[in-house]
Amino acid sequence: MKNLLYIAAAFLLSAAAANAQNSFISGTILTLHEEAPLSGVSVQLYLDDVLVDELTTAADGHFNFTALTNGETYRMELSYDTPPLQGLSTLDLVFIAKHILATELLPTPHHMIAADFNNSGNISVLDIVRLRRVILGIENPEGEQWVFVPQDYGFDNSPVLSDLQVNSSIENLDIYAIKRGDVAN
Repeated sequence: MKNLLYIAAAFLLSAAAANAQNSFISGTILTLHEEAPLSGVSVQLYLDDVLVDELTTAADGHFNFTALTNGETYRMELSYDTPPLQGLSTLDLVFIAKHILATELLPTPHHMIAADFNNSGNISVLDIVRLRRVILGIENPEGEQWVFVPQDYGFDNSPVLSDLQVNSSIENLDIYAIKRGDVAN
């Protein structure tokens, strides 16, 4: 399954270096909970909807696209396939319920993205209902199971999600891979 970097929005990268003819984009895909490198992530780079390059991350989770034209805007698409129930449990339901009831809030906006199981842009009882049905095997998850968000993305303390644009040379771009529904690990 393909996933545009961050919630159905293109991740736009502007390759621009001060005194160089070519630029590069490099970084690492990390798991949210352990911040460990994630292998097997498909990373594709597009320019004007034309595939420029693609790779799959190795054990170190690293990606590197070189010889990119300065001043061009690139779009990166990431995807990662895992079994639907991997990482999901009833404990996730408990944490989401506590967040909704405001008895124990989720620790980071990244966890809030994971809690938004139905990708509605907010966390509600509907997320619990859908996640429970998936855990019980009553239905399959809909849409993308994984969301990719830059580690240093500046959230405004709002669970409402928005597009992400980055307009500078890109090096050490660490990206969290967030599994929808997996808030407890």
